[in-house]
Amino acid sequence: MKKYILGLLALTFTFGSAHAQMEEGFESLNLDSGTVLNGSDGSLSFDNGTLHMPLGWDTSWGGYWASGWALSSKINGQEGASDFNSQLYCAKPAWGAEGAGQGKTFAIGQNGAYLLNKSGGGMTILSFYIANTTYAFNSMKNGDMFAKKFGGNSGSDADSFVLEIESFMEGNSMSKQRVALADFRSSNSNEDSIMGGWNLVFLQSFLQDSIVFRLFSSDNGDFGMNTPAFFALDRILVGRTESVEQLPTLADLSAFPNPSFGAIELRSSWPIDGVQVQDVQGRVMAADVQSLGLGRAKVSMHAAPGVYTLRVQSGAQTKSLRWICQ
Repeated sequence: MKKYILGLLALTFTFGSAHAQMEEGFESLNLDSGTVLNGSDGSLSFDNGTLHMPLGWDTSWGGYWASGWALSSKINGQEGASDFNSQLYCAKPAWGAEGAGQGKTFAIGQNGAYLLNKSGGGMTILSFYIANTTYAFNSMKNGDMFAKKFGGNSGSDADSFVLEIESFMEGNSMSKQRVALADFRSSNSNEDSIMGGWNLVFLQSFLQDSIVFRLFSSDNGDFGMNTPAFFALDRILVGRTESVEQLPTLADLSAFPNPSFGAIELRSSWPIDGVQVQDVQGRVMAADVQSLGLGRAKVSMHAAPGVYTLRVQSGAQTKSLRWICQ
């Protein structure tokens, strides 16, 4: 049985600052367009030295992808009827989290997929980007022969599709958080949403040796979940802190204008590596984050007026700011 050894996409040691970090975006695999690595060739896992991602190919019935992960370079984010054969290994944003023309490879996970952190405590998984698969997105938006259209015919059904992320250390649960891949639970139908882009998720625990991903849907039947139980993952950030005193503190991070109407600009003397938007219930909101150069970023989103939290990442550090959206 084979293992694919993933080269590190970006391994950066910042001398004189105090942290080393690695971002795994899977681009170093150099997969040909349309290629999928799912274990059908006998591979058991994908490894890059720190991260371990198991596969689960089942040879029964001619063979099928039964569990775990697949790495994919199938680019198809087209909306329309759901199609298992053409959309299963596709991320709804089409490209990977690096952006159009840059992110050509990403991971697709099934319900129950897990990551292992093999660093032995020397490195910790800090964040990653998640998205819907094209298959699940189209199924929820339009319905299909197995699953309902989210919201129902009236549009008022309180449907949801949620990814639960649980971190473990030596068998003990360290943190658990949930991200809505689709959310129709608000009494205001204008707030109904199906995640169509890549969204940054910060892990709540800075100590973990494994992370388990579980999916939950409001649409279930006699045989379990009707909603296609798949999600996309990309740009896994792993970091190591060597000297807390020298770490960037983001102390000068500012956001303006605040309050604002659907868009806000962030500025810092430190690089802004990622931004996550959460509502008052801690749910991750779909948002567009545009880099404006070193230490500057613009965040835009379509959401109801209210108070939101901006979690900004620079290396291994994060800082939260309040955003009043009018």
